[in-house]
Amino acid sequence: CSSRFCNQCLRRVAHSPAKQAKCPACRSELTVASIVQDEQLIREMDLADIHVTCPDCGKRLKATLAREHETSCEYTLMRCKNASVGCSWHGARKNLEHHVAAHCHFERISGLVDQFRHTKADQDAAIIAIQQRQFMTNQMVDLNTSWIRKSLPSPSNIFDLLNLTYTASCTPAHFLVTSDTWNLFLANHGAQESRAALCNLLYNIPTIFNLCRTGVGGYRLLLSLNFEEDIQLAADQIVLGVLSFIPFLLLVLTSSSLIIDGKSSLKWSTFKVWKYDRKLIRDIATISLLTANILVIDYDGGEFSAVFLWIIVMLATVFFPPMILTILGLASGISEPTPLQVFCAGRCAVVISFALRHAALVGFIGLSPALDAALLLQLIRRNVTLAVRYDMVPIGDGIWSTLSNEALYGILATRFSIWLLQTHLIEIPVLTIFATFFLLIINFLFHNLTLLGIRTGSIVFGEGRKCVIPGHMGAHTSFSVVGAISFVSWLSILLLIAVAF
Repeated sequence: CSSRFCNQCLRRVAHSPAKQAKCPACRSELTVASIVQDEQLIREMDLADIHVTCPDCGKRLKATLAREHETSCEYTLMRCKNASVGCSWHGARKNLEHHVAAHCHFERISGLVDQFRHTKADQDAAIIAIQQRQFMTNQMVDLNTSWIRKSLPSPSNIFDLLNLTYTASCTPAHFLVTSDTWNLFLANHGAQESRAALCNLLYNIPTIFNLCRTGVGGYRLLLSLNFEEDIQLAADQIVLGVLSFIPFLLLVLTSSSLIIDGKSSLKWSTFKVWKYDRKLIRDIATISLLTANILVIDYDGGEFSAVFLWIIVMLATVFFPPMILTILGLASGISEPTPLQVFCAGRCAVVISFALRHAALVGFIGLSPALDAALLLQLIRRNVTLAVRYDMVPIGDGIWSTLSNEALYGILATRFSIWLLQTHLIEIPVLTIFATFFLLIINFLFHNLTLLGIRTGSIVFGEGRKCVIPGHMGAHTSFSVVGAISFVSWLSILLLIAVAF
């Protein structure tokens, strides 16, 4: 605004808080950079020959020379140069030198004070330099830590999980030597979730291959349609092709439910359904996979092919995951797990096991006998514990495990009433008894194959531990024969499932 004010006063205002630093004339924002010296006023004062009187010595001089005179006037009041260290003297400039030489007690230590100030200034500069280096070091450490975390195997990366599976089974010695690389899966704190993710993947892979196989087979069937030769045959092929897509769609539904309930790889979330707490997503996944596996058995048609494919899917599902989980557990310092602990290692283990076992029961015997056998076995397990070997009935048997005894008795009573209305009174109970024994045999196979996987994992881990040389951190690539055979067999079964169109 070009208003004229005292330079010192303006600078004092400019250093005020931001909201108070305003020009006294126009009240606009005032900063130090906006204050400029008035050269025009200085020239006008020189030409006007304005004189002022020094307040200390009384001398008359030009106004433009007042600042220069102030720095040399002998009568200007001054403080001792050692005032900063405690001297309280003040007087005329001409007496300052005499005071410092003869009377100032602080002059004796001024050299020490100056040295201390220089030392402190050097130390402050060194501290600032150290802080800057520390800041740069922390940035480098953060970058390295971020890079290391990105390079370490992740439980959410399927390829890392498969690499872990190969390393633990085929080269257990190398796996033990490089255990730091797999720390997310071996550390006692937080490793359960990582191992659960691996468990879910290994239990799901054979079923995923099997369900995708039917979808691809149905697609190929639709491509081979020929309406010119036999219209009825083409219509039947269309129905079969469309139905073969249903298992794949149910697989998509199950995958979506796993994504929706993605809080934990170890446990299912509980939802409030009316007055009851239910693991709703688990029930949806269980029913979807059960239905999909039943349709796959029906799609395979011939008894031999359906039984054969179910057996190889069961072998890949039940044997290999417990072996890998046992190796990881022993490498973490945990004792050899039990079949129950393996089933509880990941939330998908029980669901996949239930779907496979009961799909075989429904697909090979029938829905009604399968339902009666499942309910009857639950009652036997709960109330007649000495009549059935416990290990033949795995814990957490899907949706049946949440039904009360009264509900089971009610369902069976209803089923018995239906029997009485049927004409084949003997055939139905016989089928139910046969289905019950069939389910017991399947449970027995699942339990003992799981136990065999656990024992095989212990053998593979023992082979790897023998190959590790104490005190040496070199790469140990010696193969475990048992582990390599198990891994190659698992891959071969997956390949066989994929090409069994």
